[in-house]
Amino acid sequence: MTFIEDDNDAPTNAELYIYVFTSVIAAGCAIKSSSLFFRGRPHYHSAAFALRFGFPFSCLIFCVENVLLCFKGSAFYTSSGSRSFWLDAFFALHTILVPIWLTVTFEVCYLIHKRRSVNWCGIYFDEGHRVKSDLKSVFLRNWMRIISLLLLLIGIVVNFDLLEEGNIDVLAGRSGWWSVFFDDENSEDSDDGNVHLILSLIPILILFLTSFHHSISMWRYGTSKALVVYPSYFNPWVKQFLGTLFLGLGQLFNDSWYPSTSNIGQAIFILSLVLEMKEVDKELVAENEFQDFLDVVQEMGDNSLDGIGNSTKLKMPKTTNGSNGVSDVNAVRIEP
Repeated sequence: MTFIEDDNDAPTNAELYIYVFTSVIAAGCAIKSSSLFFRGRPHYHSAAFALRFGFPFSCLIFCVENVLLCFKGSAFYTSSGSRSFWLDAFFALHTILVPIWLTVTFEVCYLIHKRRSVNWCGIYFDEGHRVKSDLKSVFLRNWMRIISLLLLLIGIVVNFDLLEEGNIDVLAGRSGWWSVFFDDENSEDSDDGNVHLILSLIPILILFLTSFHHSISMWRYGTSKALVVYPSYFNPWVKQFLGTLFLGLGQLFNDSWYPSTSNIGQAIFILSLVLEMKEVDKELVAENEFQDFLDVVQEMGDNSLDGIGNSTKLKMPKTTNGSNGVSDVNAVRIEP
């Protein structure tokens, strides 16, 4: 998030256009993801809460954040310089963005591999269900939720400045990794260097690393195991991978560029997630249609066998033929 401070100047025309653009993307992602999850698809009935409800809600929060950035920072502070109640409430809601996105990247990847019974990330599946063999399976299923909880705590610490006074960094939430490694003035402003700034960047860094792994898994699945086959490696399943790269790229710049690049990167990232969800939905719909076809074929085959059995009768001869009294097998006739 780009923090809203009382000394934030009014955005330039270019920044204003960027914030409006990212707001529109976020609102569109909220609408599209809601339509995907609530159109009655059976494969979403058992999906995680963060996927069905959390992701559209997080897109709305991100949309509101970019709308607020269109105004001067002092508009959200009291005359004494303290945050307004609504800004504090928004800062609290913002802490759930990265944990939700992190969980969603895992759940989407988990959903497609589970439904197609493709083993993934040390988790084994059989007939569309996770094999609950030992404690390892339970841990691997829930480890991303544990990380999300830790990132939520980090977000609370960063957003509400719950650090010692000497560790508060004015660039936290307003600058990227450039200020950590190349800005010497920033390290001189605080007693312990860039602790606050680094903590503000860690959640997105972890999101980038995990999504990088998950997006490659999805890309490999779509290339080699999907029902809907594409002729090239550069297929629609690469969208999350590209969105992840934009997410990481947006975190690299200094305080002059970071407010714009970080929001552009996050907007492209959530858009790539929605596009990836569409591919997952297309894949699972194809699987359901194929399963329905197999069920129809099996039913027709069973009916055909029943019809043959009912229309055919076996007639045995009443007399024996031969000196030893054994029935002549040639006398057995099958009449329709």
